[in-house]
Amino acid sequence: MSTTHFSGPVDVGSSKYEAITTTAKTITHADSGKTFLLGGTGVAITMPAQKAGFNCKFVTDAVFSTDYVITFPTAACAGPIIEAGVIQTCTGATTLTLEDGAEALGDVITVEYTGTLYAITGQFQTAASITVA
Repeated sequence: MSTTHFSGPVDVGSSKYEAITTTAKTITHADSGKTFLLGGTGVAITMPAQKAGFNCKFVTDAVFSTDYVITFPTAACAGPIIEAGVIQTCTGATTLTLEDGAEALGDVITVEYTGTLYAITGQFQTAASITVA
């Protein structure tokens, strides 16, 4: 009979997913690899200091009644965000505001820190879904 050995973190069950619905959230390096589900009451989300390899995803899982505001520690964001087929660039931004009333189920933002920048990509079904500042 063979033996299986694991090294590094092992994701078991649904710990990969975390709903952010009513309380402000400070994301830590321990959250790397998670998918955050957004819906309900929008809140402030604070991203961690830069650390190479950090990554996470935000998915609209339900409609929300107020904006979600994702704040980065420095203006090190870059990448394309597509809203209703139109590309919006995310260069030198520190804040991404997901606008309530414009969200659609399945809207998604991915974040990966490369060692020099937060690489941001996003897919939104409707125009004016996200404000980049």
